[in-house]
Amino acid sequence: MSFAQTIRREPLLHFLLIALLLFAADAFFSGDQRQVIQVDANTLDFLVKQRSELLMRELSEEERKSLLNNYIDDEVLLREAYLLGLDKDARMRSQLIKKMRIMLAVELPRPTEADLRAYLDANRERYRLPPRISFLHVFYNTADAVPQGLRAKLNATAINADAKLLNTGQLDPLLGRAPKQRSELELRAYIGTKTAAEIFTIDDDKWHGPLRSPRGIHFVRITQQLPMQQFKFESIIDYLVPGWQLHRQKEEMADKVAEFRDKYRVITPTGEPAS
Repeated sequence: MSFAQTIRREPLLHFLLIALLLFAADAFFSGDQRQVIQVDANTLDFLVKQRSELLMRELSEEERKSLLNNYIDDEVLLREAYLLGLDKDARMRSQLIKKMRIMLAVELPRPTEADLRAYLDANRERYRLPPRISFLHVFYNTADAVPQGLRAKLNATAINADAKLLNTGQLDPLLGRAPKQRSELELRAYIGTKTAAEIFTIDDDKWHGPLRSPRGIHFVRITQQLPMQQFKFESIIDYLVPGWQLHRQKEEMADKVAEFRDKYRVITPTGEPAS
């Protein structure tokens, strides 16, 4: 007996085929039935502006994507919190999201030495001292106050007389006259990204300036340059343990949020699903 003849003679097969056709038709006409999380352009612009103001710089494209995805994750957790009835005890958005994260958190075992060494290898930039410099500093808060030919005068003076010359400028309340062992990141907080970068390109022991920052005019002479220092594993074990645990907790949380996220259809300002 052929397959076609079998189908014609078996009512149960008729029923199964009709059911399959109905299911396929329903799926085709109804489309994606998941709840929609839509992030509009105004919301994204607000988030970007808020973070940019906090960091005092423009965000990179990668940072913008990360910010968007973090917001979507929070929205997913918020909706799951409502489904679990957590809004009975907490009503604020931040409280509900926090309660969900606490519920999803897992207790991790203490990492092995192999775990910590692997974590350090993957995150060495977090556990090292960046290049640092010490320098002498002459400062004026306005360009009009700078004496004519000051840099030439500073460079023409014997090095051991620098201390006397420092008093020709104004006292910088943030940096003083002889800052010691500052990284470029630290220096940015005092005189801005551009001026800090200029200072860190100096490769001699001469006076350089005038260097302009939002705070005023700077003349500097490098007195010490310290290269990047990588910490030894044995000396930072106590710092690696919480770092490893936080990293693992973030991974576990990301996996759980991803499972929840599959229940939602996420639309970004571009009209495309978020990654």
